[in-house]
Amino acid sequence: MDNLNFALQQIHQVTQGVYLAFHHQLTHAATAQKQHTTELNAFTGQSALVCTESKSQNKPAFNISSQHIGKARHFNCLNWMLQPIAISALVDNLKALQQHPPHCLILQSYGTGNMAVNAEVIALIQALQAQQCAVILTTQVTFGGMQQCYAISQWLQDSKILISDCQSHADLYAKVLKMYLQYDSLAQWYAHWQSSV
Repeated sequence: MDNLNFALQQIHQVTQGVYLAFHHQLTHAATAQKQHTTELNAFTGQSALVCTESKSQNKPAFNISSQHIGKARHFNCLNWMLQPIAISALVDNLKALQQHPPHCLILQSYGTGNMAVNAEVIALIQALQAQQCAVILTTQVTFGGMQQCYAISQWLQDSKILISDCQSHADLYAKVLKMYLQYDSLAQWYAHWQSSV
């Protein structure tokens, strides 16, 4: 809760952008990398105090209100780091989410964004989406980004899964939190996913 309170205090102290707040340090999210599991100096990246990114200057700022802060406290985002497991295990895990789906399910695949799926996995992803759960595919790899040039990427189109265009996991988390605060329906997420920063 200390990190959330610190982040909320910093909102009006920095220029528009996406930041990671941890242990009273504010780092530009696109450059944030987790460097240690237990040290308080757990993240590295460019400090918000020296970062002057202007790529979103042409877009109107998203102004945070007290209503957004209240809504943020209820945000439920589940982030799964997938390992090569039997598809039946993935099916069981997705079925377990059906009764109480999160607002957002991030699937961290391996390599350039590959994961094994079948028709049942796609149907379960679509069932989560029908319950207004945004399902997003990203990679576990720190550098290099997503690439879907293989034949298996057809499932992405079939499942209508959102593809991360973020530079880091912190950047992605900030993006999905902003989407959750700004848009009430999954259809709005789809409409604004590529233009949201």
